[in-house]
Amino acid sequence: MGYSFSLGSGEISWSLKKQATVSGFSTEAEYVAADHVMKEAIWLQMLLSLIGYQWTTTMIHCDNMGEITLICKPVCHSHTIHIDVKHRYFGDCIEAQDVNFEYVPTMLIFTDLITKGLDRPKLWRFMEMLGVQANRADESAI
Repeated sequence: MGYSFSLGSGEISWSLKKQATVSGFSTEAEYVAADHVMKEAIWLQMLLSLIGYQWTTTMIHCDNMGEITLICKPVCHSHTIHIDVKHRYFGDCIEAQDVNFEYVPTMLIFTDLITKGLDRPKLWRFMEMLGVQANRADESAI
């Protein structure tokens, strides 16, 4: 599970760790990961508001439509009935407009940079998205 938060042109928070629970399907795994992302978003909002930063809704980008549907329109499916209650407060945060989940195609989810092994073209694209300058002349040394 990995995520990063940016403010302006820089990353201000990121995390990469193994998920603590076993998930039966990918939507459930991403749902549990989204819980951790949302907690970090709320914490960052509180921190930044304490120092006077005017905060708007945090956009959380996901590449799993099942996850977004489950978060934004929670219904009890046989596959999700066992998801712990602590992961069920998404609705309150979305209703309060603290966070909003938005679909982004997988090829634009640059947290893959810290969670997966990437081929060079994707690595270079993500580095450019993050504003990291790299000397491509040294590419043959990689």
